[in-house]
Amino acid sequence: YSFRRVRQPGRITRLLACSEAQLSTYPKVNLEMGPTFVHKNMRFDASNDAEKDDPHNDGKGTGYASYNKPYSVMAWLEQTDVEEDYVLFMDSDMILRQPIDPVAMGVTRGNVVSAEYTYLYGTKSGFA
Repeated sequence: YSFRRVRQPGRITRLLACSEAQLSTYPKVNLEMGPTFVHKNMRFDASNDAEKDDPHNDGKGTGYASYNKPYSVMAWLEQTDVEEDYVLFMDSDMILRQPIDPVAMGVTRGNVVSAEYTYLYGTKSGFA
């Protein structure tokens, strides 16, 4: 909604983490609302089994819940031919109040502009 409202240039691609079982029950209408890149759910991936006893694990999977965020971007970049000069990564609960201008923010080739994420602590898989 806010993407269109502020007339943000570019396109939206949703990154969706889910297992085959989750995907089989995912509402078709949600998959058809726009371009969606689907990848494995890292919360249930065997590569994170070493963290199932981590005190920050919520008990709903073996991996740390936040692994899907960096894994989504990594998998999308590895499996997609990205034609855009700039990529804006937003969470689904974020809204735009005005168009984002990557050049004005200091984005250049090889220079990422990001908010600081300090909650990725206590992890062992190398994503943080």
